[in-house]
Amino acid sequence: MRTRTRSFIKLTIGAELRTQLVTSIKLRRGPANDNRDFRPVVKRAHRVKRIKVGIGDKGFDSEKNHELLRDELHAMSIIPARCEDVPVWRTRGRYRKEMKRGYSKKTYHQRSKDETVFSVIKRTMGDEVRSVGVKAQNNEMRLKIIAYNAARMGQSDLFLVRRVSTEPDNSSTTEPAGDSALMSRENAQGQGKDNYGCIPGETLPSARSTYEPRSSRLRFKGL
Repeated sequence: MRTRTRSFIKLTIGAELRTQLVTSIKLRRGPANDNRDFRPVVKRAHRVKRIKVGIGDKGFDSEKNHELLRDELHAMSIIPARCEDVPVWRTRGRYRKEMKRGYSKKTYHQRSKDETVFSVIKRTMGDEVRSVGVKAQNNEMRLKIIAYNAARMGQSDLFLVRRVSTEPDNSSTTEPAGDSALMSRENAQGQGKDNYGCIPGETLPSARSTYEPRSSRLRFKGL
């Protein structure tokens, strides 16, 4: 009797590791090879933010993936080669041989932040897709990614409020002038500040500078 393979929705993401924001996604029906989605995810992520270091797990081990990052995008690639027991001289591909000779383990282990992204999405929004149709399931996953990015950007909405003392304090406990405090919008209410956490008369910092990612290390993961 032939066994029927059960299909499922497969999500591949590119994540910016400093801010842990998802910059590109690819949805398809699984099971499927991870390498099929590597190129479209990388190209979309590169349009959002220039990639300097691309990190992938062994599921993306392919000479073409290295060539995409290094030759086309002029970035550094760290994708460990499969079959570690195979010697270097029997490994195909110049970049795959380079991975066998060694790479920065400290940089590669930054990929664990990608697992954090998936963990947060599953814990906060569930690990099940409740929609029935394929199109509805894809839209549900896209909305989860959008909600995650919005929540992540909201958590980083912290800014520096500088408090300058203009009157001498004769109490036993004095605060030095120019004391700085990192405050959120919620904690600023009820302390002589407006609803945005600023002392009246101060200017709000630019929101664009708060949310704009700076790092360009990206991690690609198939789920």
